[in-house]
Amino acid sequence: MVALSSRTAAADFDRGRAAGFDDYVAKSDRDALLASLSQVLAGAGEAA
Repeated sequence: MVALSSRTAAADFDRGRAAGFDDYVAKSDRDALLASLSQVLAGAGEAA
């Protein structure tokens, strides 16, 4: 699961990961979002 937020402080990223998200991406960073989704989906395919 990937968190998508407008909050971009380092502490926000840490809290998101501590809450169990696989990744935490800023809304304004489309390239990072696509890269993160690709990684998460690739990992989901390996687990199946």
